[in-house]
Amino acid sequence: MIPTYRLIDVLRCLDQEPAAAQQVFSGKVVLIGSNLPEEDRKRTPDRFIRQTAPPLVEGGGCRLHRLGPSHAEGHTTPGVFVHAAAVEAVMTGNLVRPVPTLGRAATAVLASFCGSALGFSMTPWIAVVGVAIVAAICFAAAVLLLPFGFWLPLAIPLAALAASMVLAYLVRFLTEERRRRRVQEAFNHYLAPSIVDQLAESEAKLRLGGERRDITVMFADLSGFTALSTKLAPEELMAVTNAYHALMVAEVEATGGYVDQFLGDAVMAIWGAPLADTDHAANGARAALRIVHSIMRAKTEADLKGEPGYAVKIGLNSGPAVVGNVGAPKRYNYTAIGETVNIAARLESVPEDYGCRIVVGPKTATAIADRFVLCELDWIKVKGKDEAFSVFQLISEKSASSAEELLYRQQYNLGLECYRAGDFTAAEAIWRRQDCGGVGSPPLVMARRCAALKAAPPPVWDGVFVKTTK
Repeated sequence: MIPTYRLIDVLRCLDQEPAAAQQVFSGKVVLIGSNLPEEDRKRTPDRFIRQTAPPLVEGGGCRLHRLGPSHAEGHTTPGVFVHAAAVEAVMTGNLVRPVPTLGRAATAVLASFCGSALGFSMTPWIAVVGVAIVAAICFAAAVLLLPFGFWLPLAIPLAALAASMVLAYLVRFLTEERRRRRVQEAFNHYLAPSIVDQLAESEAKLRLGGERRDITVMFADLSGFTALSTKLAPEELMAVTNAYHALMVAEVEATGGYVDQFLGDAVMAIWGAPLADTDHAANGARAALRIVHSIMRAKTEADLKGEPGYAVKIGLNSGPAVVGNVGAPKRYNYTAIGETVNIAARLESVPEDYGCRIVVGPKTATAIADRFVLCELDWIKVKGKDEAFSVFQLISEKSASSAEELLYRQQYNLGLECYRAGDFTAAEAIWRRQDCGGVGSPPLVMARRCAALKAAPPPVWDGVFVKTTK
């Protein structure tokens, strides 16, 4: 496109017809260079080189003809032509100018917006593909602007594109992590923290069904709820109940238990699930003793102040149960089901029948007998179960027991032997002489029962007390 002549023709013309050469080159910038196919080639497009009609000179010894392409199939341009195009652009003012500052700023802002939108709305891999597509569009736009004499610098827009996407993901991660923690903390008030942590790590646990485990189940009931409900406003009743619930929950969690649910004025707790606990029976018994201590101390303080308060009665049972998610496909409840749980629920009301605070089932008693002071109360048959079983009064830990507690158990067992043998007179005499020593009033309850049995002897005596209510 640029007038090109062989150097030998120009030299010959200058030698033989200087006037003709002057006519061609006067007022022109002349560059001398090589256009050989193997020398000084540049991979540069020639579409921006303006096409100029070269002067044609013929006559005498001066022949100046335009040359053809030096390498018709090549994709490069001789370097001398690149220089010539640059000189021509400078002399004519036909220069490629950068896009104005406002346009470049708008491009950077638009690229940043695209990167942010991709980062906030897409998954990482899709966002990376989107960024690559936007970058390709930017390059295409820059190429399309060149014929119009504008050069669009892409370093800042592309950097803004990538940085905004990364920053969006960082903000998104921090925001979602904060939201996840907030939701997790909220659910910690409804579920065991261990369950929430498991669900946060994997959704594999989020399904109906369960597994069989050996656990200890406690039902703790606040005594006097019905009486208080008739005297207090609902708001005040809830405040008092929640305060006593808090005391029970604190002791359950302090011993590694899981508060499964609140049943009005009662609490159901589990040891051995969801976290495994090889010493679940002892931990449950320890929690029961602490709950009685905390509740009765709070009740005493409330009575001294003339404020409403609760006593407590607890049923504790150990054994196999199925623990896991029960409910409907869209609504779960992590709990335990099975005979062990049913018996624990029945034992909750047994302390009221014997005038004590804590009653445990036979499997719990067997598991903790070496570390806790237990007193066998009776053989009972609860509603829904045909077989009779022993129930025990939980008195204290052996490490903190007193001589009075050990003597209490010994004397009660003497009366129980006579009672089961059908000697109600001897049993009543032993129990009426027995000093309860602050342990509870089962001897007085059993003595009154002996008096009733003497007055109306049963036709057949098996020593089993049958509960007709739950």
